Amino acid sequence: MGQTFRQLLRNLVASFAVKVVVRLVSFVVKILLVNYLGRTQNGVYVKIMAYVFALLAFIDLGWSSVVIREIGRRPSEAARHLANYFALETFSSLLFAALLTGLFWAGGFPPEQRLLAAVAAAGLIFAGLARAPADALVARQRVDAAAMVELGANLASSLAIFVAIRLRAPLPVFFWIYVGYAAALFAGASATARRVIGPFGWRIEPALWRQLFRQGFLCLIIAGAFALQMSLDVLTLSRMVPDEQLGLYGAAANLINPLLLFMESSMLAVYPVLAAKHEADPAGFRFLLDKALKGMLAIGLPMALGIALLSRDIIGVLLPQFGPSAAILALLVWRLPLLYVIAPIAHALLAGGRFRLLAAVQASGAALNVALNLAFIPRWGILGAAAGSVLTQAALLAYWIAIRGRIGRFRVEPLDAARLGLALAAMALVVGLWGWRAGTAGSVVGLLARIAVGAAVYGATLLAAGFVSRDEWRRLKQEWAGR
Repeated sequence: MGQTFRQLLRNLVASFAVKVVVRLVSFVVKILLVNYLGRTQNGVYVKIMAYVFALLAFIDLGWSSVVIREIGRRPSEAARHLANYFALETFSSLLFAALLTGLFWAGGFPPEQRLLAAVAAAGLIFAGLARAPADALVARQRVDAAAMVELGANLASSLAIFVAIRLRAPLPVFFWIYVGYAAALFAGASATARRVIGPFGWRIEPALWRQLFRQGFLCLIIAGAFALQMSLDVLTLSRMVPDEQLGLYGAAANLINPLLLFMESSMLAVYPVLAAKHEADPAGFRFLLDKALKGMLAIGLPMALGIALLSRDIIGVLLPQFGPSAAILALLVWRLPLLYVIAPIAHALLAGGRFRLLAAVQASGAALNVALNLAFIPRWGILGAAAGSVLTQAALLAYWIAIRGRIGRFRVEPLDAARLGLALAAMALVVGLWGWRAGTAGSVVGLLARIAVGAAVYGATLLAAGFVSRDEWRRLKQEWAGR
C-alpha cells in the first residue's frame, strides 16, 4: 500500500472518527440546549447563529480553496501561502464582525438581539482567524491533526454548555460559549500549524494577493452562494415568521446539519488528491470521482430515509416540546442526500479549475432558493421553507446530470444503483414493520434500537450484494498509491 494511500486512509479514518465523537457529544448537548431554551429562545439563537455561519462562508474572500489547491500542488510554499492567508483573515474577520453587528443594529431587530449579535461577532473574529492555519493543515494532508483540534474545542464547549444548562444560565451565556469555542479553535489550529509547517505571521505580497484575489473571486461566489443556499431558509424565516416558528424550524435543521460534516470531512480528505490527479492522470481522476459519488450516495440516502421514517419518533423522544418539527424534519432531511451527491461534483470542478461554471450554477441556486422561499413561505410557512430548500438542491443536481458530458461524464453503475436500492428497501421494510407492530418509540433506548437495526440491515444487505468488490478496492489503492 503506497504512502499516499496510507496518508489518505489515515486522514479519512481520523477525520471520521473525530467527527463521530464530536457530533455525538455536541448532538447530545444541542438536544439539551434546544429543550432548555424552548421554542422562542431557540428561535433567537438559531437566527443569530445563522447570520454568523452565513458570513463565515464569505470571510476568506474566496482564498480557501485556492490556497488548499496551491499548497497541495507545491508543499514547499506552504509557509508563504499561510502567512499571506493569515494576514488577509485578520483584516476580513474584523470587517465581517463589524458587518454582523451593523446588520442587527440597522435591521430593526430588538435591542437584546443586537447585543447578542455583538457578542457573536467576537466569535466570528476568532473563527475567521482559525481558517488560515486549519486550511493549511488540510492542504498538507494533515486532516487528522485539524480534526483533533476541532475535537478538543468542541468537547470543551460542549462541557461548558452542559454546565451552563445545569446552572440555569441565561441565553447570552451560550453566545459567550461560542466565543470561547472559536478562540480555542484558533489557538489549537495555530499551534498545530506551527508544528507541521513552521512559524508564521503576517505577510503581504501584493503580487500574490492580486493572484489569489483574481482566482479566489469565483471561489468566493461559489462558497458564498452555497452558504446562502444552506441558510436562506432561516434568514428569510427570521424576517417573515415569529421567533417561535423559527425555533420549530431550527430544531429540525439542527438534527440534520451535523450529518453534513461526514460529507465535509470526506471531501476535505479527497479534494487535494483529486486536484493532483486531474492533470496527471485523467482516467484515475474520473475513476475516483465515480467512486466518491457512489460512496456519498451510500451514506446520504440511508440517512435521509431512516430519519424520514423515524421523524415522529425522533422528535417525540428527543424534543417533546417541538412536536410540529416532525413534519419539517421528514421533508428537510431529503436535502441531505442531494448535497452528498453534489459535493464530489463540485470538488471535481474545483480541482479542474472550472470555477466560472461552478460559480454561475451556485449563484443561480441561491437566486432560485430566494424565489422559492418568497413564493412558498407566505403560503406554507416553515414547511414552505423546507420544500424550497430541498427543491433548490434537486434542481442543481438535475442540472449537473443534464450537462455531465461537459464536466467529465461521471456515473454510478446501474448494478451498484440496484444494490443500493435493494439495501434501502430492506432497511425501510424492517423499520416500517417495527413501527407498525410496536408503535412509536417511547424512549431513547427504543429509538436507538430501531436506528441500529435499520443500519445493520442496510449494511448487511450492501455487503451481501457485493456493493464494493475486491477488484474495486484494489483499484482504489492503486490509484492513490500511484499519485
